[in-house]
Amino acid sequence: MLSKKMILNRTANSGSVRPLSDDERKKLKKTLLCMTAEIDAVCRKYDIKMFLVGGSLLGAIRHGGFIPWDDKLERDIYY
Repeated sequence: MLSKKMILNRTANSGSVRPLSDDERKKLKKTLLCMTAEIDAVCRKYDIKMFLVGGSLLGAIRHGGFIPWDDKLERDIYY
């Protein structure tokens, strides 16, 4: 059985992982925001508390959105 570390190392060294272009990063951020809006709508409908955590919370406070070099969105729920 492969460990998580082995899987990550194989992926990183496969040559298929590359940095995102600026255009790809913009599209990814737009998609993440759309997904989060839909998740938020469901959470509100069922009275589930959703909130930002980690770098996403920091970016929202410090940058008014994403951290410029970040390409993920961290959220958590409390129910």
